[in-house]
Amino acid sequence: MRLRPDLVLVKLPPAKVKPRVEIIANLDTFLSQKGIEEFQRLVKVPTVEQPVGTVVQVGRQTHDVWPGDVVLLEPEAGQPVDIIEERTGLPWPHLIVRERDISAVIERSASV
Repeated sequence: MRLRPDLVLVKLPPAKVKPRVEIIANLDTFLSQKGIEEFQRLVKVPTVEQPVGTVVQVGRQTHDVWPGDVVLLEPEAGQPVDIIEERTGLPWPHLIVRERDISAVIERSASV
């Protein structure tokens, strides 16, 4: 994916969901029977007043954040997008945000 120069791609943490009565023993069987829509309904994107995420990719004109940084975002910042994880093959929630919608860098990447 290539971002606009002033944008940042942020991976959201896993959703904290309330325990469900139904246990998904085999994800492939569950998906084939009920579909990805039901899976996404059960595993929701975290809804918090100020989301926290990890920077995955930055545009070439960003100045203050780098891949690997843990950042605090403005409450209504960004465009949600699901990106398929290579390891699991399942969609994972991300946000595409403007650099100015990042409130703070909580933890700086070790590679910077």
